[in-house]
Amino acid sequence: MNLEAFLGFALNGGIDRETRFGLYPGLEADVRQYVNFNRRLNKGKNISGNSGNYIAFLNQLQLGTPIISDLGIRLGLFL
Repeated sequence: MNLEAFLGFALNGGIDRETRFGLYPGLEADVRQYVNFNRRLNKGKNISGNSGNYIAFLNQLQLGTPIISDLGIRLGLFL
């Protein structure tokens, strides 16, 4: 299982519209099931560094309130 925190960047704008942006915090988790390690070993191939085929389930949670946006910094997150 792999768990990571990230910052997502969003940009919204267009003709006759104000351009807006924001940095959004989020979490990402994934689980991998490698399917051919034994076959790779039998053929004498490398399996270090997770080289092989896998099936994964990825889940992301992105919070809806930006940390930084075109409206300024949300001070509540840093107090």
